Amino acid sequence: MVVTKVKQIKSVNKLAEGIKYIENGAKTIGTELLDPDLNFPIKIVNGQPVSQLVSGHLVIDIEAAYSEFMQLKQLANLEKGRPINNEELVKTDVLAHHVIQSFSPEDNLTPEQVHEIGRKTALELTGGSHQFVIATHLDKGHLHNHIYINSTNSITLNKFRWQKKLRVP
Repeated sequence: MVVTKVKQIKSVNKLAEGIKYIENGAKTIGTELLDPDLNFPIKIVNGQPVSQLVSGHLVIDIEAAYSEFMQLKQLANLEKGRPINNEELVKTDVLAHHVIQSFSPEDNLTPEQVHEIGRKTALELTGGSHQFVIATHLDKGHLHNHIYINSTNSITLNKFRWQKKLRVP
């Protein structure tokens, strides 16, 4: 059974630190090379290629996801006549949503399956029109996903509004 938590990210620093944290190789790098069709980044550990369970949607470079999130926000703010300087973003402005999905070891899911569940959840929540980064962490006794969803819609440049009644699949 999956347990899901959602947090709002309202600080530029928290967004940068959060994305850096979820992409941490010590938490996301597996012990083997996965199917290349899955498009996970490949890292070399002890001379062996292994897959890192990190991916993104509407993000060109996973390692630059923070910058890409902020560039889209600046474009949206410019189009809507709002401040475009990062320091001028209002503290109450929701920059991103951090979704955490924790899975029980009794679920008998592989890291790839857990990652795919997270990807499908983010796509369903956003309709596929928001940038997101997902990382599956392998470092605890249970598998869990961290998903950062940009609150700015890539198409309309409007904000994603998380309704209190919205249920996470």
